[in-house]
Amino acid sequence: MAHTLARQLGSRRRGFSYLEILAVVTLLGITAAIVLTRVSYRSDEAEINACHLHKGNLEVQAQLWFRDKGSWPASNLSDMAADSNYLPDGLPQCPHSSTPYTFNSSTQKITGHDH
Repeated sequence: MAHTLARQLGSRRRGFSYLEILAVVTLLGITAAIVLTRVSYRSDEAEINACHLHKGNLEVQAQLWFRDKGSWPASNLSDMAADSNYLPDGLPQCPHSSTPYTFNSSTQKITGHDH
């Protein structure tokens, strides 16, 4: 009889209880929320950094255009984009806002994109 009782108690304890499963699922949910928040933040930060890189590259290319052509490129940079010597991959767009870059010849800077 003692042997049968021990076997019954042992057979009841083979699986996980609902409380244990609930605790694990809750911990996984909290961990996933933290990780997704950090990944999303890093993605935005990377897009903003890429925008700054594009702005700097376009300003340098505009200065080279001025040196070679004697005038600044068009404000929408279409003339510079048409010449593969300056922008071989075409005119980039802001990776953060998907808006085009514009050039101000009086300040010699890319306008907007103050992320």
